[in-house]
Amino acid sequence: MYPEPNGREYSEQDLEKQSVVEEIFDYCQIYLAIISKEGWKKLIEFHGINNLLEVDRKSGWFEENRQDAIDSIKYQCLISGYDPERDLFGEYNEDSGIFTDIYGETIEIKWGVNWKPATEQQL
Repeated sequence: MYPEPNGREYSEQDLEKQSVVEEIFDYCQIYLAIISKEGWKKLIEFHGINNLLEVDRKSGWFEENRQDAIDSIKYQCLISGYDPERDLFGEYNEDSGIFTDIYGETIEIKWGVNWKPATEQQL
Protein backbone atom coordinates (compact mmCIF):
# COMPACT_ATOMS: atom_id res chain seq x y z
CA MET A 1 0.00 0.00 0.00
CA TYR A 2 1.45 3.34 -0.99
CA PRO A 3 1.93 5.66 0.61
CA GLU A 4 2.51 3.68 3.76
CA PRO A 5 0.21 4.66 6.62
CA ASN A 6 1.66 6.74 9.42
CA GLY A 7 0.17 4.50 12.07
CA ARG A 8 -0.39 5.41 15.66
CA GLU A 9 2.39 6.27 18.03
CA TYR A 10 2.10 5.46 21.71
CA SER A 11 3.63 7.63 24.42
CA GLU A 12 5.58 6.38 27.40
CA GLN A 13 2.49 7.05 29.51
CA ASP A 14 0.46 4.82 27.16
CA LEU A 15 2.98 1.99 27.51
CA GLU A 16 2.65 2.07 31.29
CA LYS A 17 -1.00 0.92 31.02
CA GLN A 18 -1.53 -2.82 30.75
CA SER A 19 -4.76 -2.30 28.81
CA VAL A 20 -2.87 -0.38 26.13
CA VAL A 21 -0.15 -3.05 26.00
CA GLU A 22 -2.85 -5.67 25.49
CA GLU A 23 -4.27 -3.58 22.63
CA ILE A 24 -0.83 -3.32 21.03
CA PHE A 25 -0.27 -7.08 21.39
CA ASP A 26 -3.69 -7.67 19.78
CA TYR A 27 -2.68 -5.53 16.81
CA CYS A 28 0.75 -7.14 16.54
CA GLN A 29 -0.63 -10.65 16.34
CA ILE A 30 -2.70 -9.73 13.26
CA TYR A 31 0.19 -7.80 11.70
CA LEU A 32 -1.38 -4.37 12.12
CA ALA A 33 1.32 -3.07 14.45
CA ILE A 34 4.98 -3.40 15.21
CA ILE A 35 6.85 -2.54 18.38
CA SER A 36 10.06 -0.59 17.92
CA LYS A 37 13.26 -1.37 19.76
CA GLU A 38 12.62 1.65 21.98
CA GLY A 39 9.09 0.40 22.60
CA TRP A 40 10.31 -3.02 23.72
CA LYS A 41 12.86 -1.42 26.03
CA LYS A 42 10.12 0.64 27.68
CA LEU A 43 7.70 -2.30 27.91
CA ILE A 44 10.31 -4.42 29.67
CA GLU A 45 11.31 -1.56 31.97
CA PHE A 46 7.72 -0.74 32.88
CA HIS A 47 6.24 -4.23 33.15
CA GLY A 48 8.97 -6.87 33.31
CA ILE A 49 8.61 -10.31 31.77
CA ASN A 50 6.06 -11.69 34.23
CA ASN A 51 3.60 -8.84 33.72
CA LEU A 52 4.05 -8.98 29.94
CA LEU A 53 3.25 -12.69 30.10
CA GLU A 54 0.12 -11.86 32.09
CA VAL A 55 -0.94 -9.30 29.49
CA ASP A 56 -0.32 -11.89 26.81
CA ARG A 57 -2.60 -14.41 28.55
CA LYS A 58 -5.42 -11.99 27.76
CA SER A 59 -4.18 -11.11 24.27
CA GLY A 60 -2.95 -14.49 23.08
CA TRP A 61 -0.13 -13.20 20.87
CA PHE A 62 2.55 -15.57 22.16
CA GLU A 63 2.70 -19.28 22.88
CA GLU A 64 0.79 -20.85 25.77
CA ASN A 65 3.85 -22.63 27.14
CA ARG A 66 5.65 -20.21 29.50
CA GLN A 67 9.18 -20.83 28.20
CA ASP A 68 8.01 -20.58 24.58
CA ALA A 69 6.22 -17.31 25.39
CA ILE A 70 9.36 -15.94 27.07
CA ASP A 71 11.40 -16.92 24.01
CA SER A 72 8.80 -15.22 21.79
CA ILE A 73 9.14 -11.97 23.72
CA LYS A 74 12.92 -12.23 23.51
CA TYR A 75 12.70 -12.93 19.77
CA GLN A 76 10.42 -9.94 19.16
CA CYS A 77 12.85 -7.73 21.10
CA LEU A 78 15.83 -9.01 19.13
CA ILE A 79 14.31 -8.66 15.67
CA SER A 80 13.30 -5.11 16.55
CA GLY A 81 16.94 -4.34 17.44
CA TYR A 82 16.87 -4.58 21.23
CA ASP A 83 18.73 -7.12 23.37
CA PRO A 84 16.80 -7.23 26.65
CA GLU A 85 19.41 -9.35 28.43
CA ARG A 86 22.12 -6.75 27.98
CA ASP A 87 19.82 -3.71 27.63
CA LEU A 88 21.50 -2.70 24.37
CA PHE A 89 20.37 -1.75 20.90
CA GLY A 90 21.87 -3.38 17.85
CA GLU A 91 21.03 -5.79 15.06
CA TYR A 92 19.99 -9.44 15.19
CA ASN A 93 20.87 -11.81 12.36
CA GLU A 94 18.27 -14.57 12.37
CA ASP A 95 20.30 -16.82 10.08
CA SER A 96 23.38 -16.87 12.31
CA GLY A 97 21.63 -16.30 15.64
CA ILE A 98 24.08 -13.51 16.39
CA PHE A 99 23.18 -10.15 17.92
CA THR A 100 25.64 -7.34 17.23
CA ASP A 101 25.25 -4.43 19.61
CA ILE A 102 25.85 -0.77 18.85
CA TYR A 103 29.45 -1.14 20.09
CA GLY A 104 30.20 -3.94 17.63
CA GLU A 105 30.24 -6.69 20.24
CA THR A 106 28.50 -9.91 19.28
CA ILE A 107 26.71 -12.57 21.25
CA GLU A 108 25.20 -15.85 20.15
CA ILE A 109 21.59 -16.01 21.25
CA LYS A 110 20.60 -19.13 23.20
CA TRP A 111 17.00 -20.27 22.97
CA GLY A 112 15.00 -22.27 25.49
CA VAL A 113 17.09 -21.20 28.46
CA ASN A 114 16.03 -19.04 31.36
CA TRP A 115 17.03 -15.42 30.99
CA LYS A 116 16.20 -12.14 32.61
CA PRO A 117 16.17 -8.68 31.13
CA ALA A 118 19.01 -6.50 32.37
CA THR A 119 16.48 -4.33 34.20
CA GLU A 120 15.34 -7.36 36.25
CA GLN A 121 18.85 -8.70 36.87
CA GLN A 122 19.58 -5.67 39.03
CA LEU A 123 16.69 -6.40 41.39
